[in-house]
Amino acid sequence: IYRKSAWPFISPNHPEWGTTYWDLGLVPIIDEEGKIELFLFTLKDVTEFKQAKEQLNIFKTFTETSSQGMGWSNLEGNIVYVNPAMIEMFGEKDHNLLVGENVITSYYSEDVQKRLREEIFPLILKGESWSGELMLRQTSGKLIPTYNSIFLIRNKVSEPMFIANIITDVTEYKEAEKKLNQAHRNIKVILEKMQVGVVVIGYDKKIVWANDRVRKMAGVENIDVLIGKSCGKYLCPAAQDKCPILDLNKEIDNSEKMFRRDDGKEIPIIQTVNKINFDNEDVLLETFIDITERKRVEIELRKNLEDLEQFKQVTVDRENRMIELKKQVNKLCEDIGKPSKYDLSFLNE
Repeated sequence: IYRKSAWPFISPNHPEWGTTYWDLGLVPIIDEEGKIELFLFTLKDVTEFKQAKEQLNIFKTFTETSSQGMGWSNLEGNIVYVNPAMIEMFGEKDHNLLVGENVITSYYSEDVQKRLREEIFPLILKGESWSGELMLRQTSGKLIPTYNSIFLIRNKVSEPMFIANIITDVTEYKEAEKKLNQAHRNIKVILEKMQVGVVVIGYDKKIVWANDRVRKMAGVENIDVLIGKSCGKYLCPAAQDKCPILDLNKEIDNSEKMFRRDDGKEIPIIQTVNKINFDNEDVLLETFIDITERKRVEIELRKNLEDLEQFKQVTVDRENRMIELKKQVNKLCEDIGKPSKYDLSFLNE
């Protein structure tokens, strides 16, 4: 039997078709005397399968080299895949130790487990997404603050297949916040050196102070352009008169918002707002980080997970076609009075 897999073929008469790939097969049919009576030649277009495999390799490289923790589980929360960054966050060393483990009970504290079961997972299974901070519990028992983006992955007929999560370790970000609260005397110097956006807002919702990071994000040449302006113009353009602290009476707010530049362009950010005393005045301290890149990663992950599901379907279809081909060969043998070549008894089990 001769076989050749994914043989490339370029049509000389139709160069616009590009390169297609074919599985070739040549099966001899032997007569009663042991001589070759005829050859059964098979030719199957596997271009889609070949392309899907290449996309899978690209997706694997993308996830394996990402600094963002990426993974997905089945609908019950049992881990199907995690990338190296997430393995490190969990405090594990081997991917095989995680697969099959329940992510809820294994890597979150009891209070977070309850929230995941009763609030977050039911929301995801309804087709919505959820983003927010959760304390992750490593294998050693150490708790680390993380920002999670959780969403549902469906197959091509819109059936729920996986629950995916992109996790960002925000330990450094949280430690920076803590240091700010402890260094009131030198707060302006510290805030100016921060690599995250920092804004001080008065209770009249006017910007009192902002660091240079905010100036760059706002796209203005001088920080004075921002001072005295309404915080809603830049920091909460979609939530005017709904400030979580001043209007909704929250003590602290952690949420995902849009930062509006001076030219009107909006940038996704993770925002934290606290009440502090600044220069003997009660104000709001807002810190935020630009998550444009993380959003891009999330979109790319969604796309590649969908490509992965399509690849799985192509593989299943290919196996079904092989079974049908074997049935045809067996039928041909039966027609010429020979025993079946392939054992397909497993189909009746």
